[in-house]
Amino acid sequence: MRLAILAVPALLLIATEARADGLFAEVHAGIAIPVADDEYTDNADESFKLGARLGSGSATRAIDLAFDFTPVNDELSSAFATVDVSRYRIQLGGRVASKVAPNARLFGRVSAGVDLLRYHAYGSVLGVDFDQSETDAGLALEVEGGVIFDLGKVSLVAWLGVPMAFHFDDDDPNDATDADLEYTGIDLDLTAAVSIPF
Repeated sequence: MRLAILAVPALLLIATEARADGLFAEVHAGIAIPVADDEYTDNADESFKLGARLGSGSATRAIDLAFDFTPVNDELSSAFATVDVSRYRIQLGGRVASKVAPNARLFGRVSAGVDLLRYHAYGSVLGVDFDQSETDAGLALEVEGGVIFDLGKVSLVAWLGVPMAFHFDDDDPNDATDADLEYTGIDLDLTAAVSIPF
């Protein structure tokens, strides 16, 4: 929660100082590597990640709305059940950048929003089929940094990010279909993107 308290003022500061010099869109892909906590890392492996951002600002300050999708490579399936876990993140982010070469800028970014986790399990036990799903909304926070390579009107972006997800939906012992979705998930993201102004 301390990170949330720090992230919101940082976003507001960047938003008030960002000049609306233009709009930009980014499409990115990468890999999410689970690093904490134990419950999360025990059930999730490295996963592919896709995302898009729509933003406004200048070369030094900008704000953006980010959408991320991760089909989690989980370890929950068994001989009796297939488990699919997907994560959807919607966040408001702010970034600051500084030129370090004629065509390169270093940047830092913070963001906060909602982390939606969808859990779907289906299979058969002793000839009895079952199919259950659950969706939980948690708190999403992220800090990241990287480099932007300006190639004419198009930019290439590479960064290292630390997305965090906080979920508080504990298992209901009186409901056999309720999944335990109370956990803190922290990843290490390696991501590349194409940024296009318009």
